[in-house]
Amino acid sequence: MNISELRHRLRTPLYRNSIFLMANTVITTGLGFFFWMVVARFYTEYEVGVGSAIISSVRLLSLISMLGFNITIVRFLAKSERPQQFINSCFTIIGIVNLAVSGIFIAGLDLWSPRTSFIQNNIAFILAFMFFSLSWSLAAIMDSFFLANRRADFALIKNTIISLLKIPLPIILTIFFHAFGIVSS
Repeated sequence: MNISELRHRLRTPLYRNSIFLMANTVITTGLGFFFWMVVARFYTEYEVGVGSAIISSVRLLSLISMLGFNITIVRFLAKSERPQQFINSCFTIIGIVNLAVSGIFIAGLDLWSPRTSFIQNNIAFILAFMFFSLSWSLAAIMDSFFLANRRADFALIKNTIISLLKIPLPIILTIFFHAFGIVSS
Protein backbone atom coordinates (compact mmCIF):
# COMPACT_ATOMS: atom_id res chain seq x y z
CA MET A 1 0.00 0.00 0.00
CA ASN A 2 1.46 3.36 -0.98
CA ILE A 3 1.17 6.69 0.86
CA SER A 4 -1.60 8.14 -1.32
CA GLU A 5 -3.75 5.05 -0.83
CA LEU A 6 -3.16 5.22 2.93
CA ARG A 7 -4.21 8.90 2.98
CA HIS A 8 -7.32 8.07 1.00
CA ARG A 9 -8.27 5.32 3.45
CA LEU A 10 -7.68 7.60 6.42
CA ARG A 11 -10.19 10.05 4.94
CA THR A 12 -12.78 7.29 4.83
CA PRO A 13 -14.90 7.51 8.00
CA LEU A 14 -14.84 3.76 8.56
CA TYR A 15 -11.04 3.56 8.67
CA ARG A 16 -10.61 6.85 10.51
CA ASN A 17 -13.12 5.89 13.21
CA SER A 18 -11.55 2.43 13.53
CA ILE A 19 -8.17 4.01 14.18
CA PHE A 20 -9.64 6.38 16.78
CA LEU A 21 -11.43 3.48 18.51
CA MET A 22 -8.22 1.45 18.65
CA ALA A 23 -6.32 4.49 19.95
CA ASN A 24 -9.05 5.03 22.55
CA THR A 25 -8.61 1.46 23.80
CA VAL A 26 -4.81 1.68 23.91
CA ILE A 27 -4.71 5.10 25.62
CA THR A 28 -7.42 4.46 28.21
CA THR A 29 -5.97 1.03 29.03
CA GLY A 30 -2.48 2.47 29.45
CA LEU A 31 -3.67 5.37 31.57
CA GLY A 32 -5.85 2.98 33.57
CA PHE A 33 -2.75 0.94 34.33
CA PHE A 34 -1.01 4.06 35.67
CA PHE A 35 -4.11 4.93 37.68
CA TRP A 36 -4.03 1.55 39.42
CA MET A 37 -0.28 1.90 40.02
CA VAL A 38 -0.94 5.18 41.86
CA VAL A 39 -3.83 3.61 43.77
CA ALA A 40 -1.71 0.62 44.81
CA ARG A 41 0.99 2.99 46.05
CA PHE A 42 -1.23 5.16 48.26
CA TYR A 43 -3.93 2.78 49.51
CA THR A 44 -3.94 -0.40 51.59
CA GLU A 45 -4.75 -3.77 50.07
CA TYR A 46 -8.13 -3.73 51.78
CA GLU A 47 -8.97 -0.27 50.41
CA VAL A 48 -7.90 -1.28 46.89
CA GLY A 49 -10.09 -4.38 47.12
CA VAL A 50 -13.12 -2.52 48.40
CA GLY A 51 -12.58 0.34 45.94
CA SER A 52 -12.31 -2.01 42.98
CA ALA A 53 -15.44 -3.87 44.16
CA ILE A 54 -17.36 -0.60 44.26
CA ILE A 55 -16.07 0.41 40.82
CA SER A 56 -17.07 -3.00 39.44
CA SER A 57 -20.53 -2.54 40.94
CA VAL A 58 -20.86 0.93 39.44
CA ARG A 59 -19.83 -0.38 36.03
CA LEU A 60 -22.23 -3.34 36.25
CA LEU A 61 -25.16 -1.10 37.21
CA SER A 62 -24.20 1.27 34.43
CA LEU A 63 -24.16 -1.55 31.90
CA ILE A 64 -27.51 -2.91 33.08
CA SER A 65 -29.15 0.51 32.97
CA MET A 66 -28.08 1.18 29.38
CA LEU A 67 -30.62 -1.46 28.28
CA GLY A 68 -28.78 -1.93 24.99
CA PHE A 69 -29.32 1.69 23.98
CA ASN A 70 -25.58 2.04 23.38
CA ILE A 71 -25.90 -0.31 20.40
CA THR A 72 -29.32 0.98 19.36
CA ILE A 73 -27.96 4.51 19.14
CA VAL A 74 -25.13 3.50 16.81
CA ARG A 75 -27.58 1.62 14.61
CA PHE A 76 -30.56 3.99 14.48
CA LEU A 77 -29.48 7.56 15.28
CA ALA A 78 -28.46 8.37 11.71
CA LYS A 79 -31.88 7.28 10.39
CA SER A 80 -33.87 9.04 13.08
CA GLU A 81 -36.30 11.69 11.86
CA ARG A 82 -35.98 13.55 15.16
CA PRO A 83 -32.46 12.90 16.47
CA GLN A 84 -32.73 15.44 19.34
CA GLN A 85 -35.78 13.70 20.75
CA PHE A 86 -34.10 10.33 20.23
CA ILE A 87 -31.03 11.48 22.18
CA ASN A 88 -33.08 13.11 24.94
CA SER A 89 -35.24 9.99 25.29
CA CYS A 90 -32.16 7.79 25.60
CA PHE A 91 -30.63 10.03 28.27
CA THR A 92 -33.90 10.22 30.20
CA ILE A 93 -34.70 6.51 30.13
CA ILE A 94 -31.15 5.50 31.00
CA GLY A 95 -31.03 8.07 33.81
CA ILE A 96 -34.28 6.90 35.39
CA VAL A 97 -33.39 3.21 35.09
CA ASN A 98 -29.90 3.84 36.47
CA LEU A 99 -31.18 5.68 39.53
CA ALA A 100 -33.72 2.92 40.20
CA VAL A 101 -31.19 0.11 39.76
CA SER A 102 -28.62 1.95 41.91
CA GLY A 103 -31.20 2.50 44.65
CA ILE A 104 -32.11 -1.19 44.65
CA PHE A 105 -28.44 -2.14 44.71
CA ILE A 106 -27.69 0.15 47.65
CA ALA A 107 -30.73 -1.13 49.56
CA GLY A 108 -29.45 -4.70 49.22
CA LEU A 109 -25.75 -4.10 49.89
CA ASP A 110 -25.84 -6.16 53.09
CA LEU A 111 -27.02 -9.11 51.04
CA TRP A 112 -24.77 -9.05 47.95
CA SER A 113 -21.75 -7.04 49.03
CA PRO A 114 -21.38 -6.85 52.83
CA ARG A 115 -17.85 -5.35 52.68
CA THR A 116 -19.21 -2.32 50.85
CA SER A 117 -22.29 -1.89 53.04
CA PHE A 118 -20.61 1.10 54.71
CA ILE A 119 -22.02 3.07 51.78
CA GLN A 120 -25.49 2.71 53.29
CA ASN A 121 -24.41 4.48 56.47
CA ASN A 122 -23.43 7.77 54.86
CA ILE A 123 -25.75 9.84 52.71
CA ALA A 124 -22.76 11.43 50.95
CA PHE A 125 -21.52 7.96 49.89
CA ILE A 126 -25.01 6.96 48.72
CA LEU A 127 -25.37 10.10 46.62
CA ALA A 128 -21.82 9.78 45.29
CA PHE A 129 -22.37 6.12 44.36
CA MET A 130 -25.56 6.97 42.49
CA PHE A 131 -23.90 9.95 40.82
CA PHE A 132 -20.92 7.86 39.66
CA SER A 133 -23.16 5.11 38.33
CA LEU A 134 -25.30 7.62 36.45
CA SER A 135 -22.25 9.47 35.14
CA TRP A 136 -20.67 6.27 33.90
CA SER A 137 -23.85 5.34 31.99
CA LEU A 138 -24.23 8.75 30.41
CA ALA A 139 -20.54 8.93 29.46
CA ALA A 140 -20.79 5.54 27.74
CA ILE A 141 -23.90 6.65 25.89
CA MET A 142 -22.09 9.80 24.75
CA ASP A 143 -19.46 7.54 23.17
CA SER A 144 -22.26 5.81 21.27
CA PHE A 145 -23.56 9.16 20.04
CA PHE A 146 -20.07 10.04 18.83
CA LEU A 147 -19.79 6.70 17.02
CA ALA A 148 -23.20 7.10 15.43
CA ASN A 149 -22.13 10.50 14.10
CA ARG A 150 -18.82 9.07 12.87
CA ARG A 151 -16.84 11.16 15.34
CA ALA A 152 -14.90 8.59 17.31
CA ASP A 153 -12.21 11.25 17.67
CA PHE A 154 -14.48 13.05 20.16
CA ALA A 155 -14.79 9.86 22.22
CA LEU A 156 -11.01 9.53 22.19
CA ILE A 157 -10.54 13.13 23.34
CA LYS A 158 -13.20 12.83 26.07
CA ASN A 159 -11.88 9.54 27.42
CA THR A 160 -8.25 10.66 27.29
CA ILE A 161 -9.00 13.81 29.27
CA ILE A 162 -10.99 11.85 31.87
CA SER A 163 -8.24 9.22 32.14
CA LEU A 164 -5.56 11.87 32.58
CA LEU A 165 -7.52 13.79 35.19
CA LYS A 166 -8.21 10.75 37.33
CA ILE A 167 -4.54 9.78 37.82
CA PRO A 168 -3.61 12.43 40.45
CA LEU A 169 -6.98 12.28 42.23
CA PRO A 170 -6.28 9.17 44.36
CA ILE A 171 -3.34 10.96 45.97
CA ILE A 172 -5.51 13.92 46.96
CA LEU A 173 -8.57 11.91 47.99
CA THR A 174 -6.76 9.27 50.08
CA ILE A 175 -6.69 11.69 52.99
CA PHE A 176 -10.44 12.24 53.10
CA PHE A 177 -12.22 9.21 51.69
CA HIS A 178 -10.02 6.09 52.06
CA ALA A 179 -11.49 3.31 49.85
CA PHE A 180 -14.15 5.62 48.48
CA GLY A 181 -11.35 7.93 47.32
CA ILE A 182 -10.52 5.33 44.69
CA VAL A 183 -14.09 5.37 43.46
CA SER A 184 -14.25 9.16 43.59
CA SER A 185 -11.14 9.34 41.47
